[in-house]
Amino acid sequence: TSTTSFKIGLAAFIVPFMFFYSPAILMEGSGLQILRVAVTATIGVVMLAAAVQAWYFGAVKAWQRLLLLAGAICMIYGGIYTDIAGLLVGIGLLLMQRGQSGGRPLPGTT
Repeated sequence: TSTTSFKIGLAAFIVPFMFFYSPAILMEGSGLQILRVAVTATIGVVMLAAAVQAWYFGAVKAWQRLLLLAGAICMIYGGIYTDIAGLLVGIGLLLMQRGQSGGRPLPGTT
């Protein structure tokens, strides 16, 4: 029970730190800055959930989970360079999983 609750509640514990690292999440900044931070923080939380659940458009190995965790932290941090690094990790793992599926649609996608 505790492991499952940790997996589900981890994102809730991360969100307050997102506010600290990126004031644009609190709607302080230009519209483009707020949009960028909102999108990248959302992707970061999805990557964090994927790392914890071991599922990112398919089952992931332990080293892929570590990469997802690193990419998620980069995305949540909120800087432009860390966002780019996190996006590269997320896209790279997505393409890797797409290549492993032999071009078939990934489970859960249409």
